[in-house]
Amino acid sequence: SFERAVWSAVYGTHPFGRSVTPDVFDKAGAGDAQRFIDRAFVPANAVLVVAGDLKLEEAQAVVASYFGGWKGKADGPAFASAELTGRGEGPVPVVKTARAGARQTELKLACAIPLKTPVDRAAADVLASRIDARMSGFARQVLGASYGFRARVTTRPGLAELEVSGSVDSRGAAKVLALLRSEADNLGTRALDAQQLGRAQWDTGLAASTRYESSESLARALARIRVAGLPADTLERYPKDLSELTPAAVQAAAGQCRRTAAIGLLGEQATLDRLVPSG
Repeated sequence: SFERAVWSAVYGTHPFGRSVTPDVFDKAGAGDAQRFIDRAFVPANAVLVVAGDLKLEEAQAVVASYFGGWKGKADGPAFASAELTGRGEGPVPVVKTARAGARQTELKLACAIPLKTPVDRAAADVLASRIDARMSGFARQVLGASYGFRARVTTRPGLAELEVSGSVDSRGAAKVLALLRSEADNLGTRALDAQQLGRAQWDTGLAASTRYESSESLARALARIRVAGLPADTLERYPKDLSELTPAAVQAAAGQCRRTAAIGLLGEQATLDRLVPSG
């Protein structure tokens, strides 16, 4: 699939870039599944989040009643290492996935950034917002329509996955792809000035202000933060980290992104071959 091809290009031989294919599923039996469950579903690998309008003492009692007796071996499978090999110099690779009958072409820039501190997460968010704004503004200018890109940053153990994607029609795809390639190839080489950083911080903060409006979304975010290895107060301190972010921190995140960046194209085969000729 398109997503699998893009993230395989980002991660290379790293376990995060692997996908389970149907033939592997066919070889797995009930015993294999049970052995994995017995090893993986243990307290040492779990994060429990309780979010909502509640009384702490009552919540602790409920948690104890349901999970207090949960036992398990301490030698469950560890998370894959977040260490990435990365690539050397040269253009960011482009992977193509054909979709018969597609009327538009989807373009996606994706990368993985080492995530060690809450500031790293804020820097990744601002970087994604900045690329998103650049691509959306250019696409609308070139196509004269309301085409827009969208950005997303997802935390994984030790990493932040960044992706910026959007769909355009064939008449402007080449120009939009040229800008996306330029953005990708120059990651880490173009520092943000104060005005650019301020705009990106504003856009990022505005999006974050409505991100956790439900207890469910907040609980999911807190669980991801803890699994990623970040402190429990990462979301609480996020506004401060975001406001104090420096251009150097964002440029450092961009440089890390450049090491694994890949561009994905999804559309009609003839359009893809015109945009990126094979061979």
